Amino acid sequence: MFSRTSARCFTQVRTYATKKKASSRHNPDAVELSQAVQILKAFEVGNPSHQIEAHVQCKIEKSTPLIRGSIVLPKSIKQEATILVFATGKKADEARAAGAHFVGGEELIEQVQAGELKFDKCIATPQMFPKVTKIARILGPKGLMPTVKKGTVTDDILNTVTTAKGAFDFKGDKFGVLHTGVGKVNFEATDIEANLKAILEELKVFGKTNNLKAFVQNVVLSSTRGPGIVIAGVTRAFSTSSVKASSSHGLSRMREYYDHTLSEDLMVLGYDHTRVAPPTSKHADLEAQIKNALEKTNTPEPIKSTNTLSPDAVRTRKGGKPVKPLQPLKSAKVIPRLDKIILHAMIKDSINSKSNLLSAFMAFQSITGIRPDVVYARNSVANWKLREGMPVGVKVTLRGEEMYQFMDKLVEIVLPRLKEWPGLSITAGDGNGNIAIGFPPSALALFPEIEGSFDVYPKMTGFDVIFNTTAYTNTDGRLLLSAFSVPFTAKK
Repeated sequence: MFSRTSARCFTQVRTYATKKKASSRHNPDAVELSQAVQILKAFEVGNPSHQIEAHVQCKIEKSTPLIRGSIVLPKSIKQEATILVFATGKKADEARAAGAHFVGGEELIEQVQAGELKFDKCIATPQMFPKVTKIARILGPKGLMPTVKKGTVTDDILNTVTTAKGAFDFKGDKFGVLHTGVGKVNFEATDIEANLKAILEELKVFGKTNNLKAFVQNVVLSSTRGPGIVIAGVTRAFSTSSVKASSSHGLSRMREYYDHTLSEDLMVLGYDHTRVAPPTSKHADLEAQIKNALEKTNTPEPIKSTNTLSPDAVRTRKGGKPVKPLQPLKSAKVIPRLDKIILHAMIKDSINSKSNLLSAFMAFQSITGIRPDVVYARNSVANWKLREGMPVGVKVTLRGEEMYQFMDKLVEIVLPRLKEWPGLSITAGDGNGNIAIGFPPSALALFPEIEGSFDVYPKMTGFDVIFNTTAYTNTDGRLLLSAFSVPFTAKK
């Protein structure tokens, strides 16, 4: 008895330890780099010069030196550095040829001591270094003092100046965390990824030099006004190719729910025995084949009319409106599904100033991850002081994975927290299976992307959400939305 109990205890302890190790290895909130850049750009709409930063957590020990380095990024972030070189004779000529901005000897030391020069990097030859130590108290606190360890005290002035002009310096803190910029908002995603890859490879070289395995532990990407987003896949080989992720957690939950559960339920609930499509099987029932053959032999063939008209040719609608499509027979191919979701907002104040569109533009881009389209007025209305071609609103069309991700946030986060909203009317629909919902300005603030940085958006606005489905009737359209947990009320 004792041995079995002890074995069971050891098994439980081992299982718990394995789960803890697995959970620490995989972060469920980690996002692919290309998707993280899109999210941060959505938070920085109208601020193309804001910086995107990377915060890298590295594994260090007590004997590990301070993390620092200098590399040339594939896409330069800042302007060319101003170089000052303390050199004389031929070395001074080499520095001028390499493009150094200030070159000189003891007279240059006096100008620096007087505060007359502004520069970003300082280089000195070994012959001039003893004299440069006189102004160490001025250069040291600014991090400009040339040293042998940094490679700024050297005889190879030509290569050092050339490298220093486009070099990017980074430095970590005492806790092993590196805070550095990797690009700007107006950079392409591939440029930001290439810069981050170059920095991570430099850090890996630093880890191998100090015999540290798995040196890079975690990478978080952020922007000036955006949140911190954990980047997935930093421990494996970092790829510069753009990877399209379904969602931040892998597969789209709402889409998987539809494909594996809802589609079958909608087929059963919407099935009509009076309107069934003929079987598509190649081997029909034998008795049915005999019956059809006997009917063909006993009944004469009808005379074919040359003036055959399609069913739509004789159908008309009042007022000359377009004829609705005929509803096909029920089959597994006619199950209603979401085609697209359209977010639409009309901003009345934009008539006075186009800048009033910016708040709705930023909000839509934040909650959808897609750049909205500006809606322009088609006609002029004198009473509203509206002219044709004036921007009056914004619109976003969602399809595919983005559509299901937005639907998931809407039904799981926004609608349950929306106060004094009974639900959609039981008669909602446009007659073709498309349904629209109007939301007040308070609903926009309930999205997690807006709620976390509410003060960034100057003004909340009301908006409409239009669900375009493949259903042919309002009943099938309402049945589809009800299956996605959209509430309905019995009141018309």
